[in-house]
Amino acid sequence: MDERAAAFARLFLAVHEGVYIGTIEVDGTSTIAANPHVKLILGYGNETPDAEVRPFDPDHFHDVQSRSTLLERLESDGSLVNYLVRLKRADQASVGVESTASAEPTGATTHRAVCWSLSATSKVSLPYATDGSRSQDGETTPPAAIFQTSSR
Repeated sequence: MDERAAAFARLFLAVHEGVYIGTIEVDGTSTIAANPHVKLILGYGNETPDAEVRPFDPDHFHDVQSRSTLLERLESDGSLVNYLVRLKRADQASVGVESTASAEPTGATTHRAVCWSLSATSKVSLPYATDGSRSQDGETTPPAAIFQTSSR
């Protein structure tokens, strides 16, 4: 591994922001890499193999429609910024997550490859709508904007 790649590897492991790289399809996901902070947020032990950390699988969402909306937004916009979702941790407890993602089309069967930045948040427990619309109390989710990331 060259010096630059080694520096990125150290940053990936040390950053106190959840970083997840994988593919997402309508019926499931596959994980390329998940850093220790993602594992912490999602309730996995650090020894858990990255391939077993699949936070965006359909059964990890509390609301099936929120996953569908997330996929639609990735497909139409190519990115998400501070997108609020409620996911299930490894112990099935709920965790609110702000997701930022960049998508790259990869073919007909795999809908997109994504790089996620995840932060645990308490905002999801509030009555926010995850599609950017106003909720009953008039609050809105943060607007989507372009997020650029280097490809793997």
